[in-house]
Amino acid sequence: MNPFEERRVSAKEIRDAIASGSIETASRATLTKYITWLCTPLAQGEMAVGGEHEQVSELVRFHMLRSMIDAFEERSKIMQRWVLFFAALAIIATIMPYIIAPNPIFGATPPPKEPALGTAQNSAPFQKPIVTNPSQSQRPSTDQGVKQGTGQAKKENP
Repeated sequence: MNPFEERRVSAKEIRDAIASGSIETASRATLTKYITWLCTPLAQGEMAVGGEHEQVSELVRFHMLRSMIDAFEERSKIMQRWVLFFAALAIIATIMPYIIAPNPIFGATPPPKEPALGTAQNSAPFQKPIVTNPSQSQRPSTDQGVKQGTGQAKKENP
């Protein structure tokens, strides 16, 4: 096909699409093909009568913009669903500790309860407590016969 026949066929295809209204539902690929053809110098010569080229170009650009907006809306619907899903997940994660009490950390013991300051047991907070009844393991017994300071045991006489 020579360039003259090609531009007549392309111009007729665009005019037919506009006349039938199929340009309103044309795909993005079809609109891209129309825009590409309208940008060539041959298209300006074929549709130069009465400013038709500018009107057709604007109409095709308008529908191309519409197809892009439709694609953006489809993507935004998907993103909106993800945002709602994660928002619901965040709300559930925030409320769950109030509904179901979490288990304490493994091996953790509760902190010891100390009496309030000023009581009889805790009158001097930095002083060692006085042991009133020491056990056998805290001091050596005289029955075992350990000498003070030498660490040697006494021999008992029978």
